Amino acid sequence: MDRIALHPNEARSPRRSSRRNRQETDGKRTPWKNTQNRLRPEKTIDEKIKIRRTIMRGTDYWIGGKTLWEMDASHMMEREVVSFTSDASCHDLSEAMIKGRFGGIPIVDTERRLIGIVTEFDLLNALLAGLDLRETSAREVMSEPICITAEMAAEEMMVLFQSGHLIRVPVVDKENRLTGMVTRRDLLAGYLESSLGPLPVF
Repeated sequence: MDRIALHPNEARSPRRSSRRNRQETDGKRTPWKNTQNRLRPEKTIDEKIKIRRTIMRGTDYWIGGKTLWEMDASHMMEREVVSFTSDASCHDLSEAMIKGRFGGIPIVDTERRLIGIVTEFDLLNALLAGLDLRETSAREVMSEPICITAEMAAEEMMVLFQSGHLIRVPVVDKENRLTGMVTRRDLLAGYLESSLGPLPVF
C-alpha cells in the first residue's frame, strides 16, 4: 500500500501549461500527489526535516505543568514525524537519517498506518549484503515495529525502552496511524523538565 504520486503530465490542469505544473529540485523533477483533488508536490527530504524541527511537544511538557510520573507519551512525543512509504529507496532513507540526525524512520501506507520501521542497523545490514541502496526499497529491509499509544505512562515507556534496548518508538492511534515518536532523550528531558523547570527546545 504505497503512496500514489501523480506526475503533472498524468493529471494536468487544462488551465496551466506543463511547464508551470513542474517543480525543479536540484535539477530533478519533484514527485506530485493528489490531495483533495488538487495536485501539489510531494515534500522533499529537506522539507520533511524542516517541518519536524518546528513542531513542539505537549504544552505541559514545556511549561512544567506535570511531573515526569504524571506525563504520558502525548506530552513527550514529536508530533510531526519524518516517515516514508514502502517504495522509498534506502538511499533516500539514509539521507533523511543523516540530515535529520535520527536513527530510525517509520514506514507507513497511504493512510499513514504504520507498517514497518527502517533503522541504521537495517541499512548497514543491506550494505554488508552487497545491496545498492539506490535500488533497494524500504519494503525489502524494514522490520516489524514496536509501537505505543499516546496514553502510555512515562514509567511504562522506560520499562519498554530498557527491556528492549530501544532508542525511538513510534506512537500510533487506535487505527494504527502514526501520530508521533518518543525517544530516550524525551524521557530524560521529561525528568529534567519536572526537576528544573521548562527546557529550551532541542
